[in-house]
Amino acid sequence: MSVTVFYDRLFGTYAFVEHEEGTGISRPYADLPSFVWELANEPVDGEQFLLPNDIREQLISLGATVLDPSPGKDYSTIAGYSKVRMFSEVSLDAKYPDPIRLPTVRNRPVSKMQTLYIARDHNGKAVAQFWISSY
Repeated sequence: MSVTVFYDRLFGTYAFVEHEEGTGISRPYADLPSFVWELANEPVDGEQFLLPNDIREQLISLGATVLDPSPGKDYSTIAGYSKVRMFSEVSLDAKYPDPIRLPTVRNRPVSKMQTLYIARDHNGKAVAQFWISSY
């Protein structure tokens, strides 16, 4: 089980909020389905990663056409993980998918980092959360 602890200053109480394994907490998108892509700290070709086909197909089945980086203020990471802010939108086009560029050190993903993309349909409506974690 994975939880985040919140403190309520008004009542002086704690709240334990459970969330899906591998995800942090996304306040404005908590009601959307979550997808998690975990990257082991393995060597990569530069810093480009192609989204796994199974995840891409599931996002497309929900109507998603792009992954939009979530502003850092909209989410909290798992304890012990750094928040990495991504700056570019990623197309889910089946024919010409965009690579995801993540920070790397010596051609390995930065360890203990997490970022959140919001999958959006062609109208810009949010349809899913897409978490990337590197450990």
